[in-house]
Amino acid sequence: GSVIKQGYLEKKSKDHSFFGSEWQKRWCVVSRGLFYYYANEKSKQPKGTFLIKGYSVRMAPHLRRDSKKESCFELTSQDRRTYEFTATSPAEARDWVDQISFLLKDLS
Repeated sequence: GSVIKQGYLEKKSKDHSFFGSEWQKRWCVVSRGLFYYYANEKSKQPKGTFLIKGYSVRMAPHLRRDSKKESCFELTSQDRRTYEFTATSPAEARDWVDQISFLLKDLS
């Protein structure tokens, strides 16, 4: 009952190979101050997880040059890795940003 937001996002891989796509579809879940990402919604083990506290979130149209650029957002932190995502639509991206922003206000 503590899931704030979940859904498919494309996540930018941190080490994109020459051949592989640098954007990978991931099932993402924000819950209890943590961000989890899974290979798909049936996966039991997350591929990754990180604490949201200390991050800031914003829309990030500069991440792409294609038609999906208005659907991009990112989580940045001064001393940790930046996470970059593409949502299914600009409205969906704004909702992720809004929900995570509310959570960050709660956590701080």
